[in-house]
Amino acid sequence: MQSIIKEQAQELIRVNLNQFLKVSSFIPGDEIMEKHKLDYLTALAKTASLHNINFILDNIQMDPEQSIFLKELKIEILK
Repeated sequence: MQSIIKEQAQELIRVNLNQFLKVSSFIPGDEIMEKHKLDYLTALAKTASLHNINFILDNIQMDPEQSIFLKELKIEILK
C-alpha cells in the first residue's frame, strides 16, 4: 500500500510540475531564478497537489478508506 501511495504522490506532483513547466517561460527571472527554477516549480507543484487533495477531502463525500488513502497521499507529498 505504501508503494502505491508513493507512486500516486509522485505522479500527482509530476502532473502539476509539467503544467508549471509549460508556463515557466512566462515567469520573469534573473540568473538566481533560472538556477533554482526547477526547485521553485517543484514546490509549486507540491503545493498545487496538496490543494487538489484538500479540495477533494473538503467537498466530495467518500468512504473512509478513500479518505485515509488521500490523507496518506498528502503525507507522502509533504516528505
